[in-house]
Amino acid sequence: MFDKVLIVDKDLIEALELTNSLEELGYEVLDVVESGKLAMQYILDIRPDFVVLNIDQNDISMIESAVNMIKSSIPIVYCVK
Repeated sequence: MFDKVLIVDKDLIEALELTNSLEELGYEVLDVVESGKLAMQYILDIRPDFVVLNIDQNDISMIESAVNMIKSSIPIVYCVK
């Protein structure tokens, strides 16, 4: 079972809504970060069970970070705007 979640989202309102939903389902949201670069640092230090990544299709850095997360064997749930 996946328990610990990291949320990556530039929209803090959406991130708060997602945090509330995940916590109601019993997940522990470790943190919300606004960039893929911060997420990668967090992943290397903390190792969440999975990452919810809200990707803006025009944000290349977020897409590159998703590729790096996959290479790090971190499960990802993608939300695409």
